[in-house]
Amino acid sequence: VTTLMAKMARTDKDSFVWDATMGSGGFLVSAMDLMVKDAKSKISDEKELEKIKVRIEGFKNIDDVLCLFDSRLFAIKDFNNKKQIQDWLVNKAASLYKVKNLSEEIELREEFGSTYFGNKIAILHPMHANLDDSFIGEILLKKPIVWDNEGNHVQVVFLLCIEKSNLEAFRAWDFLSPALFNPDFIKQISYVNNFDEFKALCENKLKSQIISKS
Repeated sequence: VTTLMAKMARTDKDSFVWDATMGSGGFLVSAMDLMVKDAKSKISDEKELEKIKVRIEGFKNIDDVLCLFDSRLFAIKDFNNKKQIQDWLVNKAASLYKVKNLSEEIELREEFGSTYFGNKIAILHPMHANLDDSFIGEILLKKPIVWDNEGNHVQVVFLLCIEKSNLEAFRAWDFLSPALFNPDFIKQISYVNNFDEFKALCENKLKSQIISKS
């Protein structure tokens, strides 16, 4: 029904879509799908198509998403265990962003179960999104470590913190997730030597994801 209504409204890549009584967002999703398909059928330049698709998702450009990664919270090093990693990331983030209860919020989330998300990636995050800033910290381990009681091994650890009431930041992570959980990501991460290379790898994966959906 939502797709039919979007078609009846003659939605295309230049449309401005507004659902004043949005419930599930189904009409907006269907409209967005039609906008992307229309853009693909009319635009052959991949770079231009990439720009349009990112804007349809709600961001000005890919840099809007990548800017969540904080170079000050980036490290390539060895840690002996999960606690060392958690302490390094949380203490540094709490100091940089003046967050008083970040450690407690992280611990509270950890009590509910493993933060291992697959593909040798773990994502530390507070129990509640009540911060004043949105940012992502990142640690690349030279050697994988055991992360939880299930024996899952981790090579990349993110600290994901979302500003309270910031829906765009939530959507940015949804936008990033498929790119980061691509099986090739972990293979290529071992060749990264610094933050700029890490960010470039994420950018390339993100662009590949956008084009592959076209």
